[in-house]
Amino acid sequence: MKKTLCFAIISVLLLSPVMAREQWQRVGYRLEGDINHDCVVDELDWQTILYMYGKGRGDKEYKGWMDSNKDGIIDIWDIGWVGLHYGSTC
Repeated sequence: MKKTLCFAIISVLLLSPVMAREQWQRVGYRLEGDINHDCVVDELDWQTILYMYGKGRGDKEYKGWMDSNKDGIIDIWDIGWVGLHYGSTC
């Protein structure tokens, strides 16, 4: 377990410049703006974030990982985040 975690951390540190150069960014193991984790920011992600609009921490359907700025509510900033990365792929 410790070896796997160390390997993952080292891999991320070594690959960070490569990822920036290829003009897509990852958050942990997912593409930014990729709501459904299918390695492409597309219409499905757009529809999902629009559906989640207005949902906050107290709501049953709220998903914190969709809240890009971590302000506790899925708002226009989160929709813009998906729009900013629209078309990106892994």
